[in-house]
Amino acid sequence: CDELGVEVAPAEVARGLFVVPLYSWYSHEYDADDPRPGRVRFDKFCKWPVDHLVAWKIMLKLNEAQMRTFKREEGDRVLTLSHFLPRRELPFSTCVPEMAKAVGCLELDEQIDAVDADVHVYGHTHINGDSDAFPHLRPRRRYVQYALEGGGRNLYCVWDRGHAASKEVRAT
Repeated sequence: CDELGVEVAPAEVARGLFVVPLYSWYSHEYDADDPRPGRVRFDKFCKWPVDHLVAWKIMLKLNEAQMRTFKREEGDRVLTLSHFLPRRELPFSTCVPEMAKAVGCLELDEQIDAVDADVHVYGHTHINGDSDAFPHLRPRRRYVQYALEGGGRNLYCVWDRGHAASKEVRAT
């Protein structure tokens, strides 16, 4: 990212609106039914300088270092982003054996809580969703994924003119 000039640090992208990207990797412990490592190696082409079963811990440590530079002020709005799912309630396909071991990391949601995100955008599963269906969370938080499948022309807008939004917009 540094070589390409891609910014990955928390940043104010509009007045009072902060984007906080979070590094993430999956943990087999995300599988509530069987939190042990599985037989399927979903990331067999990834090479890590550590055991692949602890790569998620390194990602969380990288986030901790970045999060020390971010401080939310009263009135700010915060949008976090990750590739993997931070909560078990979020949808993923169960058609692939052991998929639950390779889609999420629960500790990621603790970091989302730590920055007090209003909206969290996640990826990986290619299942669209925009949910604030967790009314027990305080404060309430939206979890959003919008997969651009099949070369679609629309993007999904989660923030528009200072307010939360939930709408498709045509990309030109």
